[in-house]
Amino acid sequence: MTKELVTVQPGVSAEQAKQLLHQHRIEKLLVVEAGKLIGLITIKDILQADRNPQAIKDGKGSIARGRGVGPGPDRGKRAPLRSRPREWT
Repeated sequence: MTKELVTVQPGVSAEQAKQLLHQHRIEKLLVVEAGKLIGLITIKDILQADRNPQAIKDGKGSIARGRGVGPGPDRGKRAPLRSRPREWT
C-alpha cells in the first residue's frame, strides 16, 4: 500500500505522468488542483491516447465515446444530438 500520495497538477505531460507511474509503481496518478482531486490518470489512458492520436476528443481532452440511437420513431430528432461530443462537468 502506498503511504504517500503521488499527485500532479492539471496539464502534466503524458511523458511525465508515465514516468511517475513507473517510478512509484502505481496504477493511478491523482490530478489535484487547489487541494481538490479533479481527476485520475492511468497508464491505460496514456496508452490509449498514444494508440489513437487522431481520435475525437471532448472539451476536456478525453477520447469521445460512441453513443447509440435506437430505431424508435423519434430517432431523427435524437440522432443530431448524439453526433456532438458530450461535455463532461
